[in-house]
Amino acid sequence: MDVHVLLPITRGLRRRGVDVLTAREDQTTRLLDPELLRRARELGRILFSQDEDLIAEAVRCQREGEPLATVVFVRQPSKLRNEPPFNLLACPRRFSQKSEAGLHARIAEETADRDA
Repeated sequence: MDVHVLLPITRGLRRRGVDVLTAREDQTTRLLDPELLRRARELGRILFSQDEDLIAEAVRCQREGEPLATVVFVRQPSKLRNEPPFNLLACPRRFSQKSEAGLHARIAEETADRDA
């Protein structure tokens, strides 16, 4: 879990049996985004983030063919747009390689749409 993810999300995932390691627990709260992505890859972990700068770095890595940990990016809900909060029940406990490839593709598409 990226350092920017709120504690209730971490707790909710753990209640559902998801093995979660927070940046705070891993003592990586001061790592820059490229280092955090590298650390997640080294540990074989999926990185959950709500940080748009981190997802931009992940897309850069993907485009340049750098090895990349799977990143789950969920935008923080906007009070102004009255968006619903992140649905913890929709988060799978494990990802297959096929679902990881789909996640990478959706990340790239969403970022390209946002940057257009």
